[in-house]
Amino acid sequence: LTLDSVIPTVSVNRSMAMMQTWVDNMEPFVLVGPEGCGKNMIIRHAFSQRRSTSIATLNCNAQTTATDVVAKIAQACSLFSAPEGRVYRPRDSERLVLYLKDLNLPK
Repeated sequence: LTLDSVIPTVSVNRSMAMMQTWVDNMEPFVLVGPEGCGKNMIIRHAFSQRRSTSIATLNCNAQTTATDVVAKIAQACSLFSAPEGRVYRPRDSERLVLYLKDLNLPK
């Protein structure tokens, strides 16, 4: 199954329309739903339509720390010196989406 084979059902179109502003403005958002409902597919589909944007996925668990997040960013980016100091820039694109998969928030 590839992202080209996403069928534009009513549910997919509704989810894409709901997320469109956040995706267009590169705003952070949390997508919540039960296991297996298609959150991963819809996120990958939404960002695959954006040119020069790549996704770095961090599979979270109870032991995931801020160090793990920084390590994932360092893996997907290169470090550059800029007037503001040292900055990370994505290696393969202009923008990087950090996808925190299986992030469990307390109820």
